[in-house]
Amino acid sequence: MAPVLTAVNLPAAGIGILLAVDTIPDMFRTAANVTGWLCVGSILSGGATATSKVAAQSAVVADV
Repeated sequence: MAPVLTAVNLPAAGIGILLAVDTIPDMFRTAANVTGWLCVGSILSGGATATSKVAAQSAVVADV
């Protein structure tokens, strides 16, 4: 990151400030990503559960 800062004529001492400030938005991005993955996983697993119940019911009916 230091070469990038010197390329745009900013002091290299600003790396610490950038790293400290970037941590907070990174936490929000991570929380949003985890929430999204959990929502998709629960939606997909809900569909699989419904399919499994229908398959189990039809297997019981077929045995009778």
